[in-house]
Amino acid sequence: MSKNIAHTFEQSAAAAQRLGAFIAKRRKALKVPATQTALAAGISRLTLHRLEQGSTSITLGACLNTMAALGLLGAVPPQENSHSPMLPSRVRVNQYPELQKLAWQHHDDAEISLQAAFKLYQNNWRHVQVAALGEAEIQFITLLEQAFEEALLHVQP
Repeated sequence: MSKNIAHTFEQSAAAAQRLGAFIAKRRKALKVPATQTALAAGISRLTLHRLEQGSTSITLGACLNTMAALGLLGAVPPQENSHSPMLPSRVRVNQYPELQKLAWQHHDDAEISLQAAFKLYQNNWRHVQVAALGEAEIQFITLLEQAFEEALLHVQP
């Protein structure tokens, strides 16, 4: 193995260690148990542990799913061909009345990731009072649908 390639592998391993530590630190700061994080990311608890330890054999999908579950995907550049306006990486639950009702377990001024907001709407849509949705919340839901490329909410502006 050439010295150049060995150096590249060392850099990759060091980057994986830093990324794993960053993910672990974020999870702990949010006080989210590893089992809940793994479940939200759609990965096993063992895979999350290996990711947080800096393993370089973790799939990119597992890494991105974990980052999304922890609200860290705002650091990833958006698609260049995206036609929807840029969304912030996090949203305050009290900005949207129906979201605030769905996010009852959060403080009113809490910020949650866009994925968490989308999942709240998606999993609890039966509890949303569609007639009570304001224009701003309808636009927000529409942007979430575009961002996640899933039209599960069926809101007509």
